Amino acid sequence: MFWNSLTVIWIIPAALLVVLELFTGSFYLLVLGISAAAAALAAWLGASLPAQLTLAVATGVLGALLVRQRHRQARRNYRPEDDNLELGNPVIWEKTNDDSSWQVSYRGSSWQARPHSQTVDPAGPLRIIEMQGNILIVDNPKGEKNHV
Repeated sequence: MFWNSLTVIWIIPAALLVVLELFTGSFYLLVLGISAAAAALAAWLGASLPAQLTLAVATGVLGALLVRQRHRQARRNYRPEDDNLELGNPVIWEKTNDDSSWQVSYRGSSWQARPHSQTVDPAGPLRIIEMQGNILIVDNPKGEKNHV
């Protein structure tokens, strides 16, 4: 018989774990599914049950450690400002308000803005570099020419 019973016993949970992983996105179930698939391959090649279990445990532990390391690295490299899709978008200066804030046009409406520093040229190109509440903090991007 091409498929022995141990191969099938390992393939069924491997497939179920991989399918369940599609719903969670954590990668740990994928690692367990790959471990079960490795044990199924060992069973198909004729390895003993202790060898299959050892391979499943070893690949599971190694995979879990790799996923854990990847998650830690992603947390270390996470910057909240990367989540703000407004940053870097251009705005057009309209006027300076009485309180020294600016009124700028962004996405077809007027927004309150403040220059990042005193050297920001309102006549030059402006880009959003930060948001404080609903106030845009703008600056002249480096290397762009004035559009006046």
